Amino acid sequence: MSSPAQLLTVANFPTGASETLIGPAKPPTLHRFPHLPQLDGFRGVAILLVLVTHTLETSNVPSKWMIAVGPLGALGVLLFFILSGFLITSLLVAERRETFGIDLKKFYVRRALRLFPAFFIFLGTVFILVQSHQIAYVSNGEFLACLLYARNFYGHSMVLGHIWSLSLEEQFYLCCPFILRALPINWSFRVAATVASLIAAFRAIAIHFDLFHPGEPVYYTRPYFRFDSILVGVCLAMVLVRWPALLDRACFALRRLPVGLLWLPLVLWSMFGARYNQSFYQSIQLVLATILLGQLVVGHGRWSQAIFRYSALRYLGKISYGLYLWQQLFLLARPASWGTWPTFPVWLLAPLILAALSYRFLESPALRLKCRFEYTPHRPLNLCAYADPRSI
Repeated sequence: MSSPAQLLTVANFPTGASETLIGPAKPPTLHRFPHLPQLDGFRGVAILLVLVTHTLETSNVPSKWMIAVGPLGALGVLLFFILSGFLITSLLVAERRETFGIDLKKFYVRRALRLFPAFFIFLGTVFILVQSHQIAYVSNGEFLACLLYARNFYGHSMVLGHIWSLSLEEQFYLCCPFILRALPINWSFRVAATVASLIAAFRAIAIHFDLFHPGEPVYYTRPYFRFDSILVGVCLAMVLVRWPALLDRACFALRRLPVGLLWLPLVLWSMFGARYNQSFYQSIQLVLATILLGQLVVGHGRWSQAIFRYSALRYLGKISYGLYLWQQLFLLARPASWGTWPTFPVWLLAPLILAALSYRFLESPALRLKCRFEYTPHRPLNLCAYADPRSI
């Protein structure tokens, strides 16, 4: 999972910030993303899918129900990936448009300030619990793999199992900014779209011909099988920035699509699609989720906008990083020695409280400090007002 108020400005030409959504139809057009509250809600839905699935996994739910509901947790992680690629690419493109370059040092400092405080506290707590024999043993090698963001290659413990998604995101961001800095936007888009297509094709071939054992997690966790989950968000951001005419046509179509026509197929396909076509299961899921995110960004006046801007859902999105870190310990890896907890929703109280404290006392101060490392545009732009609390 990695590793997301939403976007800074993404301009089609170097200029200042705007308070309007993507918009005017006639080029030359300035396409910018202001603070989009609905994307906090989008993130809130993603973490809810993870929480519900992990809660049911530790409940006495019949296995036939878990077969259907279980994949929704993976859908939540997928939504995080797509949104992360979309948000960070928009920021990097905005920086390039405003400064004619990308300051990689500042980018990685911002990433460290966003991720490290909460992550190190969580990892240190798990280490203390392991050393005091409060939870199941975790090897030092696995702790090192987490510190190096390589948990998707090494490690088998339950309590640190979810760090694979954060590892995948950070592996992606070791290379993405270099491409965006080195290539024109047109070529960056072509590279991203081509690599995403090749990964999808490689995954389909590998699954179809059983190149790996079905029980191995490679199709789910390895970068050469999952980078397309982030790349589709990258491509979406570039399309919104670079091709105004295409954007106008997409806006016209997406604003007229009933919201349920996107959510219902996405949820149903996520639950049952693997039974019908395992090879293209993730690829179809990606396309549906990306279209849904696009509608949420460009749509106006839809009832889904109101739902995703609901304050409680937005708050869940804001604390989702800490919540994702801590939920594993209390929902999936809770040892028997801690006793049998009361029924739902008491199981969720501990990670919710810890996530709220993490956001208030760790993440928010780090976000304020992170603003010192934002780029300086050609004209005054209040970047901190748009700081993203999750994935930037």
